[in-house]
Amino acid sequence: MTFVNPEIRNRIRLSVAAYAYEVRNDPIMTDAEFDILSTKIAPGVPTGDVKFDRFFSTYFTPHSGMWIHRHPDKAGLERVYKMLTRSYDELHNDDLFGPEKKEPVQVIEPVPRHMQCRRCKRDITKFPADGGCYC
Repeated sequence: MTFVNPEIRNRIRLSVAAYAYEVRNDPIMTDAEFDILSTKIAPGVPTGDVKFDRFFSTYFTPHSGMWIHRHPDKAGLERVYKMLTRSYDELHNDDLFGPEKKEPVQVIEPVPRHMQCRRCKRDITKFPADGGCYC
């Protein structure tokens, strides 16, 4: 079993919740849940990622989600947000590391049906669009 740093997990959860509320206008947790989780964040605790540690120690404020507008990885937040809000079918074809490469769809042209002249029974499939035979 892999140990996940609870500070990193809480920062990710809070960041995605703030992104959903502030940027997407689609809250994924209540204000009370957000407030409780934000009090668990310790901005001074190093997590091993200097960029994010600096971001949280500089911009994070527990009473607001406005700090999310300065987050260094908004694309990552968008990706996790979409994963949380997609249906099962869409989620099954995507993961946290980006979309799965899909094979190109092969288009099969319909087989032309053969047409015959009513009088002479000659194949007129390749004749002009009016379907006329010159018999």
